[in-house]
Amino acid sequence: MIAQWLAGANEWLIFGALMVLFVGAAEIGFQVAAHRRSALDDAATTQSATVQASVLGLLALLLGFAFAMAVSRFDVRAQLVIDEANAIGTALLRAQLLPDPQKRNAIRLLRSYIDIRLEFHEASGRSAALDDIDARTDRMHDALWAEARAAAERDSHSVAVGLFIVSLNEMFDAASKQLAAVRNRVPIGIFAVLFFVAVIAVGFTGYGPGIAEARNLQVTLLVSLLIATVILLIVDLDRSTSGIVKISPQSLIDLKASTDRQPI
Repeated sequence: MIAQWLAGANEWLIFGALMVLFVGAAEIGFQVAAHRRSALDDAATTQSATVQASVLGLLALLLGFAFAMAVSRFDVRAQLVIDEANAIGTALLRAQLLPDPQKRNAIRLLRSYIDIRLEFHEASGRSAALDDIDARTDRMHDALWAEARAAAERDSHSVAVGLFIVSLNEMFDAASKQLAAVRNRVPIGIFAVLFFVAVIAVGFTGYGPGIAEARNLQVTLLVSLLIATVILLIVDLDRSTSGIVKISPQSLIDLKASTDRQPI
């Protein structure tokens, strides 16, 4: 449930929820310290400051770890979009070497296939739409393979047919890699631990002022804002097709534009 919410919720909603969570944690920390103030001595105060520094250090480590995971997945997805566009482009070029009617049928199917893959890119954050497009992709693969098989039956020794079959295999592999990469998100367990440690860390930023009887709302808001912004960026990178930082399907768009200008 949490994974689906992170994948589909509006970024500003996530940011607002994080800010409310962190500010609330800081206030709870302040109130806990205020109630325990009379029972705390200098040693306990020093110990709480040490724990606060340790928790903030752990949070920084987790943020860096999660950010690195999200960036690596983002880079892989971006490269796969380019690889898939190249594979489809190669298949289109080699389809022109096929005999008719396989030539016309294959080019027509490949043009429709580009539209499906563009829809796949736009639907990468929605599981229901993704499943439907994946099924349509499989049906298109079957149709293209049927054309390749028909061309091979006409001339089993044709070099052009062999090259077209190789390009289809590469195109099919590219689609499978795209699907796997879209589903390979930062594990929800990482986010759960990150949220938990962030709440504890922000809570300690309220605990310290509570001991000193000096509430500092500006510092609390600043710390909450910084941590929420970094977490939001990690979530945004993990989506890759929506939000602030997105992977552009420009290579597929350019391929579609070039094929639309060419007659079958």
